[in-house]
Amino acid sequence: GVYTQEASWLYKENKHQQGAQIDLLIDRADNSINICEIKFYNTPYVITKSYGEQLRQKAALFEQQTKPGKNIFVTLISTFGSVNNAYKLGVVTNEVTMEDFFKD
Repeated sequence: GVYTQEASWLYKENKHQQGAQIDLLIDRADNSINICEIKFYNTPYVITKSYGEQLRQKAALFEQQTKPGKNIFVTLISTFGSVNNAYKLGVVTNEVTMEDFFKD
């Protein structure tokens, strides 16, 4: 176990910067932060080229605005996982599914 603090994060759009919302941040005592995107679908989620870019932009904006000085990991939390494709592999570091919550 690593000590963690959890929160969501919202950056409001202004004339110089597009806004962003992060569903769940897990700030860990091991100098890491998980930026969690949560998706509820009844099939594996498909990360498209444009959504992959949105995830990269959210992570960059969060780092730019908060300057946490920690490693940033994009984590996908979804019902049935996601489809492995180039867009997922290029941005998502970790994945948690519904099954992971109910393992023995």
